[in-house]
This record gives sequence, structure tokens and C-alpha cells, in this order.
Amino acid sequence: GVLKSGAAYVPIDPATPKERIEHILNDAAPKVILTREKTLETEVPFISMNLEDLGEKETNPACAVEKDDIAYVIYTSGTTGKPKGVAVTRGNLDHYLSYADQEYQKEACTTVLITSLSFDLSVTSLFLPLISGGSLLLKGGDAEERLRAAFKDNRVTFLKLTPSHLKMLETYADGVDVPNLETLIVGGEEFTTDTAR
Repeated sequence: GVLKSGAAYVPIDPATPKERIEHILNDAAPKVILTREKTLETEVPFISMNLEDLGEKETNPACAVEKDDIAYVIYTSGTTGKPKGVAVTRGNLDHYLSYADQEYQKEACTTVLITSLSFDLSVTSLFLPLISGGSLLLKGGDAEERLRAAFKDNRVTFLKLTPSHLKMLETYADGVDVPNLETLIVGGEEFTTDTAR
């Protein structure tokens, strides 16, 4: 919805430390916060979204956007100092998704969003199925619970994970059967031979 409106989004995980959230809000200076519930005190206006109340719309609103317009801003971890916002343009996003659609899959995929939206790893899982006519399954819980749910759901055909996610699988790999999983993309961290095995 944010992209459809012509705006850009800055994902913030409410589970992250308060200091990080305050830094991101001060640095990014968003015009509005979209949330299911107000979780922090700020001067930025909140719009509470209850997904059950949204309903379906008959119209398809259009907006004029350019390839150099910002699509989203992801903040770095801050391990080398203060977290820095990395702005990704619509052209960047379109280029990456075109590449991913061509290289990662041959048809519409079904995937699960494993990581928080505040990590750039989520971009592939979030957008790739949506541009290809596929499905994005939203599961509750932490990353490990979502990963476990993904491996129990026989609709899943595509997953993008980090090596750390693969290590989580070792704890419950026995009996895991994902008959329809066609594509597994691993990245975002060092990927050792032992982890690959």
C-alpha cells in the first residue's frame, strides 16, 4: 500500500531496542507510522491498521513515480557505529526483482516471510511472489517458529534463508519433509562448507 501510494517505507521492528527505534525515527523523519497498535511515544502521527477492517476496494488507484524515487530505507545493524539508513530506489528494487524472478524461479512461488521486515533479506521473500503471481504466507512467532512452520507447510516452494537459519534446522531436521520446496536461496552471512553439508 505504501509503494502504491507513491511513498517510501522504513520498516521498524517493535522488538528492537528503544534507542534504535528512536534513532531511526529521528534520522528518517517519517510523516506517519502505520501500525496495528501504538507501541511508543513520539510526535509522529500514528495510523492504526486493523487488517480485518480494510476490506476490498473496487478501484485501482494510480500514482506517478520515477525510477529514482525512494522505495524503502533499511537501517544497518550499527555494529560499526550508529545505524545508517540505506535508501533503495524504485529502479534499484525493480532491477533486483527482475533479476531474482529470472534467476531464482521459473514460475510463481509460494514462500514464508522468515526474517523481520527491518532486514533487507526480507525484500526477496516479500516482493518476489507478489510480482510473479505467487503467494506470501505470513506466520506468527519468532524467526525459528516461522522457519519451523515453513518447513511444515507443504505449499512452500521457495525459501530465502541465512546460514544461521540453516543451523536452526539442525535442531528439528529429523522428520522434516518439504515435498514441494523447489528453490532454496542462502545468503546474507558467511556460508561455510560445514553449514552447507
